[in-house]
Amino acid sequence: MPVEFYIHTENLEIQNERRAICYVARQLHQRYQESSKHYLLVANINPNNDEEMKKMKKISQLEGILIGQHSIAILEFKNYFDPIHAKSLNSYWYAGYGEKKQLVHGGARKNPFQQGKHARQIWTDYMKEKSSNKFDIYRSEIIENALEHVSYYLLFHPYLHKNHKLPNLGGASNWFYIRGVRAILELTYAVKNSDVYLTPEDIQRLATDVLHAKPWDEMGKLLNKKMGTLCIHEPGKPIIHYPLYCFQEFALGRSSTIEGHVVSEQYDLVSGTHAQIVTDYNKVYVQDLNSTNGTYVNKNQIGDKEIEISPSDRIYLGGRSSSGIELWFNKIPIRSTKSTHHNTNKTIKKNFGFK
Repeated sequence: MPVEFYIHTENLEIQNERRAICYVARQLHQRYQESSKHYLLVANINPNNDEEMKKMKKISQLEGILIGQHSIAILEFKNYFDPIHAKSLNSYWYAGYGEKKQLVHGGARKNPFQQGKHARQIWTDYMKEKSSNKFDIYRSEIIENALEHVSYYLLFHPYLHKNHKLPNLGGASNWFYIRGVRAILELTYAVKNSDVYLTPEDIQRLATDVLHAKPWDEMGKLLNKKMGTLCIHEPGKPIIHYPLYCFQEFALGRSSTIEGHVVSEQYDLVSGTHAQIVTDYNKVYVQDLNSTNGTYVNKNQIGDKEIEISPSDRIYLGGRSSSGIELWFNKIPIRSTKSTHHNTNKTIKKNFGFK
């Protein structure tokens, strides 16, 4: 199997992280499922749930590690819509300007770069130490060489604003990569080291023996689970249909920087980054993104919290008008027996931390 999915701690507590890791998994699966290349994605590595990991001082939680034949990369996700800017690698990072300005957190560190620098060092040390005990001398030397080239992917979702302004990375540009989450395939092409070669057995043993992860079987079922279709109507144009999958983010607005549906410039009541549609396992939500003229579900303007929508609801951007932008969600009917439906939901709730 060219692409495998493993998980360390099953309960992914943060909804946004679930969507980001599922997006990465879906892209890898679609691109490499019929390929000779081998990738293994380990999700949600939580040292607090691991006795061996807790012995390492100041070891941090990881949202993911992507292991390939020619690369190992730590994955970190950040959920921001506005441009990211900073004066230096040692200063604070911010998203947006003026009243919308907010600090871009770096875990326990000052900024995401410092967070990445620390995580890369501590986890490289941990994996080297454990690999020396788990592999024979010849393979441990090969693993150690691969760990000398660990990368750190800082992935913004649902996208990285094209107007971001960050300082020069200097020598860190060899291992620190700032991209939107949709650039994950670009990174798998670009970030390779010809001096590194891991066999499928090496990759699996790093996941199981070193990172203590286990196969994430539910991910295989969720990858192509289509929930329905998002329909968008701009007056005078044909209705556009977008497929919606489990744990997905889909932005709407007039800005060409968004990853989703770009509204025509003539609709000036719609903000550049106006709203987004998000999904979990079986529900669809709409969220206004601090737009100027608001987002409406049926007759009611919503705030900035996620509002669940059903197929009977109509969403309007910038005002409730028949001459504006209207969208709705068509759900795919679920066909299953009562017992199958019950067992499936029970398994999903267990693996994703739902109550």
